[in-house]
Parts: sequence; structure tokens; C-alpha cells
Amino acid sequence: MPLKGISVGDIGPKLGYNSKDNGWLTFDQVRIPRTNMLSRFAYVTKEGELEMRGNPKALYQTMVEIRYQIVAMAGHTIRKALIIGTRYAVCRR
Repeated sequence: MPLKGISVGDIGPKLGYNSKDNGWLTFDQVRIPRTNMLSRFAYVTKEGELEMRGNPKALYQTMVEIRYQIVAMAGHTIRKALIIGTRYAVCRR
């Protein structure tokens, strides 16, 4: 069970992209040491300033590429469904 002030949850299933499991985590009045933060792409300095790590264009490109793959997979699935539906309709006549 999470500690007081910490909320944890699951985003739920994603249509056609169930291999990724995403969740959410919120902190309300909780202090986290900087060394324990999940800081792969963002870092908080000792002064409390937020520093972005990595190339923002590369991060954006990754996000766009994954969304493109989702759309491409959906198109492939729709194509298969149309073929099955058309074959079924022809046989029913």
C-alpha cells in the first residue's frame, strides 16, 4: 500500500497496444530526495530549478514514431477485418 499523500493507479488497457503497461503516480505534500527521483529526462537542481535532459527533438520524435506505429497497426487490422467481412458477405449471397 502507498504511504499517506501518495496515489498510484493504472491507466488501463490500450486498444491494439496492450504490450505497454502505463500507470500514474501523484504526490501530495510529500518530500522526495533529489537522488531518489525518476530523472531520466528531467532533473531538479539543488536550487529547485528544472533541467531537461536529452534532446527534446529526439524525445518528440520517439513519441511521434510510436503513435505512427499504433496507427499503422490499426490500419493493418482494419484491412484484415474488411477482407474477412467482404469474404463472408460474398459467401452469404
